[in-house]
Amino acid sequence: WEWFLRQLHVVIEDDYNLAFISDINQSIGNKLPIVYQRASHGICIHHLLNNVISHLHVKDLVGLIAKASKAYRLADFQKLMTDVCKNRADVAKYLLEADVRKWARCLFVGYRYDIRKTNPA
Repeated sequence: WEWFLRQLHVVIEDDYNLAFISDINQSIGNKLPIVYQRASHGICIHHLLNNVISHLHVKDLVGLIAKASKAYRLADFQKLMTDVCKNRADVAKYLLEADVRKWARCLFVGYRYDIRKTNPA
């Protein structure tokens, strides 16, 4: 990933408003700060929800988790996550370990949405 990011850096310069959103795999996240020190790294909620379904075999909380991920206010996010915790502590643990600052809109430190591109490689 480092080589790819260096090639990308030739045409897209580092900026605080730049965010890279990927699956939960840390390969991009580990290399991103080497090339893009100012950019943010986030986790794609679609991939995160698919992992909840496939690894934890939970479908009934997906809507609640998706709603929590899109919450603008911290209080709304916390209420929704409390509901997730009450229902399935293992799911809540997985989501917290995935780093909520990377997938929850209200906690993301960067500029998450503007131009969307998938699979630029």
